[in-house]
Amino acid sequence: MKWFLVSIMMSVLIGCDSEVKKRNSEQLKVEKTPEKVVVLPEYKIHDVVNQINGKKYADIIIPSFNTKIKVDSLSLIAFEIIKKEGFDEASFYINEEAVKANFSSSFSEKHPDAFEEGYLGAITDGKYIRD
Repeated sequence: MKWFLVSIMMSVLIGCDSEVKKRNSEQLKVEKTPEKVVVLPEYKIHDVVNQINGKKYADIIIPSFNTKIKVDSLSLIAFEIIKKEGFDEASFYINEEAVKANFSSSFSEKHPDAFEEGYLGAITDGKYIRD
């Protein structure tokens, strides 16, 4: 009878131990999240500036986008682009006219809607900003 009780207790203890391992294993699976794969659209680096403060800035054109794209989506893609290209900061546009309007007051006067219709936002100081 003693052996019978000992074998039952051992079975219970082994069963508990394997249940704990199973739970820990399941918890580890839940805690692991797959990395997000971001598919970058075609884009053009219009201009690159090495700033006095040591930061590398770029004007980037993404022609397949429009100004109605969700900020979260654009922000994710914008950060991936600057990471891939090695930039610290960047401004994003949908066309060259928007870039010209941003830097040329005479062009902006002749094309008053160019900037507003083509500017997507910027990454500055580690934050995505869309004014």
